[in-house]
Amino acid sequence: SGASVTATAAVSQDYTVIATLQSCTSQAVCNLSVVPVPALDAAADPPVICMGGKSKLSASGAYSYSWSPAAFLESASGKSVATLPLSTTVFTVLGYNGTCNGSATVQVRTIAPPQMEIMSEDGRNTICEGESLVLLAEGAQQYSWGPESLLSPGGAANRVIASPLVSSNFSVTGSNTEGKVMCSQVMSYSVIVVPKAIASVAPGYSICSGDVTVLEASGGTTFSWTPADGLKNPSGARVVAGPEKTTVYTVNVSYNSFCGTEATVKVEVFPKPSVFAGNDTSCHINDAIVLKATGTGSISWISGESIGCPHCPSTQVYPERSGCYIAQVVNESGCTANDEVCIQLDDDFSLYLPNSFTPDNDGLNDRFSVFGENITDIVLEVYDRWGTCILKTLDGVSGWDGTFGGTACKEGTYVYRISFKGSDRKTYTRTGYITLLH
Repeated sequence: SGASVTATAAVSQDYTVIATLQSCTSQAVCNLSVVPVPALDAAADPPVICMGGKSKLSASGAYSYSWSPAAFLESASGKSVATLPLSTTVFTVLGYNGTCNGSATVQVRTIAPPQMEIMSEDGRNTICEGESLVLLAEGAQQYSWGPESLLSPGGAANRVIASPLVSSNFSVTGSNTEGKVMCSQVMSYSVIVVPKAIASVAPGYSICSGDVTVLEASGGTTFSWTPADGLKNPSGARVVAGPEKTTVYTVNVSYNSFCGTEATVKVEVFPKPSVFAGNDTSCHINDAIVLKATGTGSISWISGESIGCPHCPSTQVYPERSGCYIAQVVNESGCTANDEVCIQLDDDFSLYLPNSFTPDNDGLNDRFSVFGENITDIVLEVYDRWGTCILKTLDGVSGWDGTFGGTACKEGTYVYRISFKGSDRKTYTRTGYITLLH
């Protein structure tokens, strides 16, 4: 009762109001129309997506629709909208039927995609021809590798053994799965296959002590020689070697330090011979001088004028000008050595010597005597073929009478050595041969 009442109705219906004033009454009918609240139905297709993927949201049961949160929607209004959520999100839709509003919610679940890493077990990506490499992947639930023809199982889904014949790319597909939804990531890994170097080196070398030779290797691009002793530079296809003693060198041949092999080469070092050409001396023009070289090998004279016997260790020379003579010795290994002796021609004194004498007391050429001009302090020595001194005298004029110990010497060739002082007061020495004839 009352002039104003509150009505609650579940459906539309008519209400009658009766008014009384004193003894009089009157009535009226009021119709109350009830509009139902929208019963919304919301759905997501698909309800589960990979992170970064798209889902379609749809609703029914109203005339117009408003969606939230709008940040992850391509459009915030409409019966059907697209969403790109970054994580699992509950979306709310408000529906309006012209009088009343209704709401509903729908969830879109996101699955994180794999965050993979791919690597080799030992950190390499380069192998030698014929070798294998273990590949590993991490960051996913399931793994699929390819190409299968170049791979073999490695004991776990994320581990495989790669055996390429040539440089190849390997791929792995990693997946995270929830229900029927699979989120994948593909990564690749390049394996470089380097052919094995085939080390080759020229065969053995022989050198004389103090000499050098060139060692040559092939079969790759990078060369390293050991030991470094005696090498000018221990790297390179061609190296200069001058070891002090016989040495076996090893060369590692590779392709830019990969896939190397080794080879060896022997450098045999032979000792050099020794040679002494004699002391420097002086003489007068046309004087005969005996040069006598000593050494450890076969001796010959290879330079100088007027050499009587170039291939004899001891030879007479007849110099016409000052100059030097070179003696060379060759040993059984073919190694050589040289030495030099120089002769200075003097013009301020002279020495005269015969090359033969006949001690037969006929008054002609009976003695081997020393004559000269501007010379003093003469010492004459005579030796037989065995090196026995048979005469030493300070009297060059009297010289040698062809006897030894009072007995006549045999006919033959003898060696003499004469020392004297010239007008410059310097001491000079002459050696040579004298022939004794009967």
